[in-house]
Amino acid sequence: MKIHHIQPRFFSLALIVALVTSTATSSVVAEVPANSNNVAAAINVDIAMMASGTSRLEGIVTVPIYSSDDNMGSDYSTDPALFFDIDSNKSGTLPFSLLAKQPLPVRAFVDTLYSPRGAIPSNDAPPNYVIPHGTGPLRWSCVYNQTNVAMTPWGTQISITRSDGLPIPAPPGSKQAPHPGRPYNCGEMISKDRGIGYGKYSVDMVSTDVRGHVTALFLIAHSDSPEGGSEIDIELTGLDPTAVWLTVWKGSTQQAVKFPLGFDASKGWHTYSVEWQPGFIAWSVDGREVLRRTDLWTADPRTPGVEYKLALNSWTHDQEEDLWAGKFKWPTDRRQPVMSQFRNLRFVPMDM
Repeated sequence: MKIHHIQPRFFSLALIVALVTSTATSSVVAEVPANSNNVAAAINVDIAMMASGTSRLEGIVTVPIYSSDDNMGSDYSTDPALFFDIDSNKSGTLPFSLLAKQPLPVRAFVDTLYSPRGAIPSNDAPPNYVIPHGTGPLRWSCVYNQTNVAMTPWGTQISITRSDGLPIPAPPGSKQAPHPGRPYNCGEMISKDRGIGYGKYSVDMVSTDVRGHVTALFLIAHSDSPEGGSEIDIELTGLDPTAVWLTVWKGSTQQAVKFPLGFDASKGWHTYSVEWQPGFIAWSVDGREVLRRTDLWTADPRTPGVEYKLALNSWTHDQEEDLWAGKFKWPTDRRQPVMSQFRNLRFVPMDM
């Protein structure tokens, strides 16, 4: 996901976010109901401000943006690695014929993302993940590199490194062209699970405070599916590590909410979750629901021909702006590696 800067005439109407609060011992949930009234669009809409305190919602910003000229959808949807043929493990569009007969099975899973034996290079990673190499959206300033993903006793680390703009050659035997050079390398892990559907997804993450660096968990549907593509994101950006972006893409329409966390996501482990049901999408932080949307369409994962992918990634943003992530520049005064950390990836299906 990235916040696109589009001429004002293309902005869609912004949805009013209803802020629901209670006592300090109850949950604080911002909800966008299905029958909410529309108001004139604005890039920054401060909905409410609350008193500071532990696990308190201090403010919320909605950024609904639409462009009739931009049919690309999110940045993730342009990554061919997401739609590889799992059976042959080759990159490319997943044949519709494999999906059209019946919906895919759904199963629960838990993955610690640990390697108790010490650091393991990505080519020895567990077989239930695809680690892309030489791919990635062209609008980013980095390209996925398998060596930037490593499992350790503390979880999986996905690093940002310099690439000096050198192109990455295509895999042996592949008909793909080499990926054009980018200033940086980044990384991604794509689950091979074929039954990604309604249910609750959670992961523990640590981000960074480096401008332009993005740490994310996301679900994305095949863009060629009969109902069109859709996407659900949880993203942390180094521009403001005290907030999380909770986003839904519907084709080329983006609905993004910035939620203030009340802590610095780059300083320690926290749990980020999304519960996805036919009637709503609800996000939680450290077990507390913070946002619920009942107004957004997503492609139904139970429909034949619709397949979602689940992925974790760490990448660098390439646009200079002060709203979402900012443009990544190599931090010359930073002693620690620029990397995202993940552990305890979990999925509980809707009917369990």
